[in-house]
Amino acid sequence: PIKGSGSLEAYAAALKDKGYLLFVFTTVICFSGFAWINTSIVLYMRDAMKFSDMNIMIFLAAGNFGVLLTIAFWGRFAEHSGSGYAGLLAMLGHSIGAIVYLFLPPGAPWSAWLLPPTLVCTTLLGAAYWTINHRYMISLVDKEHKVGYTNLWIVGTALSMGVTPVITGYIIEHYGMLGFRASFAISGFGGILAGLANFWAV
Repeated sequence: PIKGSGSLEAYAAALKDKGYLLFVFTTVICFSGFAWINTSIVLYMRDAMKFSDMNIMIFLAAGNFGVLLTIAFWGRFAEHSGSGYAGLLAMLGHSIGAIVYLFLPPGAPWSAWLLPPTLVCTTLLGAAYWTINHRYMISLVDKEHKVGYTNLWIVGTALSMGVTPVITGYIIEHYGMLGFRASFAISGFGGILAGLANFWAV
């Protein structure tokens, strides 16, 4: 039977699990780093780089296709090398990609050529980290209190993916190009710190 699944007992058990809370908290920060990029890069391509809607859709589709081609590899790599190490590499790769965006300004002759492959890389690395940490979360769940554990995870990740785009949009709307650069920097440098913290938590 699922102990305490219909009461506060399941949530109390999850909130007392300090290791799980630390893992969820650091993962939420990492997911927020993805949201900074996911929100800002589409606006950047449209408003700053002046890419056509068709090109933007093609670049995004290429990123998703990259996820399809590589996600099985990341699953095997996590099983072989450990979720912590695999997640750290994916997070660091995504963060470096976010920093690369800082060096792709509108008007530079290299920007239009380097932005699409960078977008593909950040997309597939973000998806890899997402998958790896969801798998690892399942392994941490106390089976007798799984409702509390999984709901805590859902609420935390939903907040990170829901609140961050609002903040990102506000910054970009009010500060323009500086807002874009701030979004890239927060995702990049903040992502490195969050990835290291998450690795330590795992």
